Amino acid sequence: TLRGVIQNLPYLKELGINLLYLNPIFTALSYHKYDIVDCYHIDPCLGTDQEFRELVSRCHDMGIRVMLDLVFNHLSQQHPLFQDVLEKGGTSPYADWFCVHRFPAKDAGGHHYESFAFLEEMPKIHTDHPDTARYLLDIARYWLREYAVDGYRLDVANEVSHTFWRRFRREMEAVRPDVAIIGEVWHEAPEWIGRDQFHSVMNYPLLYAVWGFFGQDSLQAQEFTEIIGRRALLYRRDNVAAMMNFLDNHDTCRCYSICGRQRPRLR
Repeated sequence: TLRGVIQNLPYLKELGINLLYLNPIFTALSYHKYDIVDCYHIDPCLGTDQEFRELVSRCHDMGIRVMLDLVFNHLSQQHPLFQDVLEKGGTSPYADWFCVHRFPAKDAGGHHYESFAFLEEMPKIHTDHPDTARYLLDIARYWLREYAVDGYRLDVANEVSHTFWRRFRREMEAVRPDVAIIGEVWHEAPEWIGRDQFHSVMNYPLLYAVWGFFGQDSLQAQEFTEIIGRRALLYRRDNVAAMMNFLDNHDTCRCYSICGRQRPRLR
């Protein structure tokens, strides 16, 4: 819970942590919370809006920044906007907000709209629609302005329009010039990295190299060195310095498992 995180901030500070990245904390139906039904409030199972405000304030007092996980590729099937589409079909004012192939969007034959991982529970958003883009950008501006969050990790970023991300970068930096914008891209991402979209991405190619060389003995030293060298040369120096490097995360095995549960190998 957010209260639990607040209570443990002194411990996190003692560890040397200076940034807290939270997976989605908005109102959702599942525990993973990537199926959001309300982007303007904290899910009650995690805490309250006021507790999140307190968390950000206390983090800032301790020199810790806070990054939120934004899900702008899809919403929950139970989101009020998509429920309106299911109810009214093509006459819904939100019919063009989602990638629906035909109406009714769902019937006995299945669902007829694009969705995350082909799961009907998470319909895909049409981010190039001007009203949809405005709706999403308002959400991102809200948490920057009202709660002073420091940046965003953008879920499934490679499946969202480049045009939208360019506008996102401009409008978020207009609110907060030092906002951090990191995209979830699982492969090399030169078309997203740079001056007009993301500051960096999640560095999965580096992760796989580390796993292969240190954890699984599937890479030789020369291969590992070549991969590291390519990572360093693929993007501008400031972008390389800002990459989100990690040994594991919420979408992967733990590095400890990759290392065969051998502590010396992990270290």
